[in-house]
Amino acid sequence: MGEREGAGVPTTVRISSPSHRVRVVAEDRSDIVVEGRFASRESGSVMSVESAGSPLVVHVPRGPDVQVGTESSRIEVEGAVGHLAATSSSGRVEVESAETADIRTSSGRVE
Repeated sequence: MGEREGAGVPTTVRISSPSHRVRVVAEDRSDIVVEGRFASRESGSVMSVESAGSPLVVHVPRGPDVQVGTESSRIEVEGAVGHLAATSSSGRVEVESAETADIRTSSGRVE
């Protein structure tokens, strides 16, 4: 299991996981914590997280913009995020709350 805690909080979080589930949890916190095996990098106000062969749970403060991409896996967003862009070829996308959302899937359900 990997974990990353940041000193500053990026305003955009990009998450990529070709074949493993991604769960984003927006909650009252001041950092970002990632559970699972992953690689990450920050550039300015953007944090990018890529799965290294495991499901990911990404804990973020309430409100950042979130971009998530998977090939065939479920995307779940709990709590309130800013703009959400979610793409999955065949996985289900579940969203609790987003200021705005752009959700695309070829054959998965959107809830």
